[in-house]
Amino acid sequence: MNMLDNAADIEALRLSEEFPPVSTAQWKAAVQKDLTHAGYDQALVSHTQCGIAVQSFYRREDVERLGVLVEVAPGEFPYTRGTGQPWKEVQQPVFPAGAVRADRFHKPGANLINELGFALAEATEELSRKITEGEQVDAAARSIQFVFATGAQYFFEIAKLRAARLLWSTLVAAFRPSNVQSAMTRIHVRTSVEPRSDFEPYTNLARATTQAMSAVLGNCDSLTIEPVGFDPHLALNIQRMLREEAHVGHVADPGGGSYYLEILTDALAHEAWKLFQRVERLGGWSAADLRRVTNGAAEWASSIERQPQCSRGMRLRKPDFTTMEFQPPRIPGPNGNAHSATDVWVTAENIPVRRYYMPADVRGMDHLDYAAGLPPFLRGPYSTMYVTQPWTIRQYAGFSTAEESNAFYRRNLAAGQKGLSVAFDLPTHR
Repeated sequence: MNMLDNAADIEALRLSEEFPPVSTAQWKAAVQKDLTHAGYDQALVSHTQCGIAVQSFYRREDVERLGVLVEVAPGEFPYTRGTGQPWKEVQQPVFPAGAVRADRFHKPGANLINELGFALAEATEELSRKITEGEQVDAAARSIQFVFATGAQYFFEIAKLRAARLLWSTLVAAFRPSNVQSAMTRIHVRTSVEPRSDFEPYTNLARATTQAMSAVLGNCDSLTIEPVGFDPHLALNIQRMLREEAHVGHVADPGGGSYYLEILTDALAHEAWKLFQRVERLGGWSAADLRRVTNGAAEWASSIERQPQCSRGMRLRKPDFTTMEFQPPRIPGPNGNAHSATDVWVTAENIPVRRYYMPADVRGMDHLDYAAGLPPFLRGPYSTMYVTQPWTIRQYAGFSTAEESNAFYRRNLAAGQKGLSVAFDLPTHR
C-alpha cells in the first residue's frame, strides 16, 4: 500500500479495499483451528444459571432478526432504550410507594429470569385488579413502578433491565391503552447489598460502582446506591462520577446496538415470558405455587411474601396470556426522548457525539465486518480472544528497565502464553 499523501487520501481510505470482509464461517474456521483440545461448543458456548446459551461472539447478522428491539430510538415503544430523559439529583423516598418490589427476588437460589417473570406476574395482577375495579387502562398502567436490584453479573444485569422494559411494554399493549406512552416502564434500581464485607470497604465500593453502571446502562429511571460497608457520601459521589467523569449522562442508551447486550435482552425476555405464562396457568401471582415453576428451588420460592392483590372470587379483567406468543408489536407514537438525534455533545477532545445512534448510523462501517484473529485484527489478535486464554496479570517487580520486562514477556509468549499480560505500577511502564 502506498503512503498516503494528504488528509483527503486518509478520508478516502476504506479498509475493505485492502482487507476483504470476514464471514462468520471463516471466523468459526479460525476458531476451530486454534482449538486443539476441545470442540467448538464445549470450549466456547457457556450456559448460564438460568439456562441461556451464550456464544463466544456475536455479529451484526445476529441482531438483524430482532426487529423492533433494535429499530427504535430512545423514548419510543417498547422503550427498551429508555426514556431518554436527562439526569437529575432529587431527594425522595428510597422506594416508590406501592412499587412492584422485584428486588426481593434478587437472592441466592434465584436467577434473573425468576426476577423478571415474577415481577411481571405480580405487576400484571395489580394492573388487572385496578382495571377490574374501574380504573382506566392508561391511569392504571402509569401508576405501576418497579424496583429491581443489580448484582455482580454486569452485562446480564444491563440486559435484565432492558428486558423488563420490553416485557412490561408488550404486556400493557395487550390491554390496548389509548396512549402508547402508558406502556412506558418506570424502573427504580438499587445496588445489591450482597455479598459485602465490613472489612473490605474498597471492594464494596468497586462492587457498588459496577452495579450502578449496570443500572445506568440498563436505562433505569432512578438509582439508589446502597452504602453498605463504606461511607454514605461515597454513594452519591459514585453517581456524580458516572455523570461528570464517565459522561454516561450525555448519551441516551449508551449500550444500545451492542450485539451481546441486544441478544441477551431478547433471550431474557423470551425466557421470562415463558415463566410468567407458567405462573398464569397456575392461577396467577397470588394463587400459584412458585415452587412448581422454579426448578425445585423450594426454600427461596417459599420464602417470598405475597399479598393478595384482589378479593377472593374476583374475576380479573385481562387478556389470556397463557397462550399468547411473546412478540413485541410495532406501535408508532410520540417520541418521549428529551433529546433529538441531532443534539450533539462535544468531548474535551473536540469530538462531536450525538445523543443517540440508530442502525442506519453504522451502515457501511468496515470495521464491523472483521473478526478477531484474522486480518486486520481490529477485534483482537486471537480468534477466541480471552475466552479460552484468560488474562495474565503480572506485576513485573524486579525489572529495572522496560527492556528487561518486555524480554520476560516475549519469553512467555514463546512458551505459549496467549492471554493479556498487564504490567502495572512501575516507573518503567508509566
